[in-house]
Amino acid sequence: MNKVTSLDSGDSFIYVFECPQYQGQYQIIGPGERVELGNCGSIIVSPQTVPVDMVRSNAHPPAGFWELSGSLYLLHFSPVYRYV
Repeated sequence: MNKVTSLDSGDSFIYVFECPQYQGQYQIIGPGERVELGNCGSIIVSPQTVPVDMVRSNAHPPAGFWELSGSLYLLHFSPVYRYV
């Protein structure tokens, strides 16, 4: 997912981890925010906050939350894909 360089959160919370399987440093992008990214190893998109410690220990988000690859994120959220 290292080709994901910027994110626009829309109405969601986006959790960006620098390493795969939700490890390493992370940042939380709140609703309405847009950020530029350096490293992106894994992403969780959620309509509400997610307990990060639980995600890290289980290596996946809680049931009912989205787990996305870079290509799925672009497909669902990128304005470029919406107009193609």
